[in-house]
Amino acid sequence: MTNPTTDYSRSRLSWWQAFIAVADVDACAAHVSELGGAIIESPHYVPGVGRVCMIADPTGAVIQLITPAS
Repeated sequence: MTNPTTDYSRSRLSWWQAFIAVADVDACAAHVSELGGAIIESPHYVPGVGRVCMIADPTGAVIQLITPAS
């Protein structure tokens, strides 16, 4: 469980968010717009958790990408 960290997540009612583990969040995020999606929250490091970003697919469905901390 985490506190909302963006205007997007603070503006919503309670909700669950899925994470997909990837080898390199930055590399994956670089392809999002090429594939028609949008970056909602740019890649950033969460201490003790790893590097994460929030993206949306072309239909607006939202998911988080994470490269877990070692």
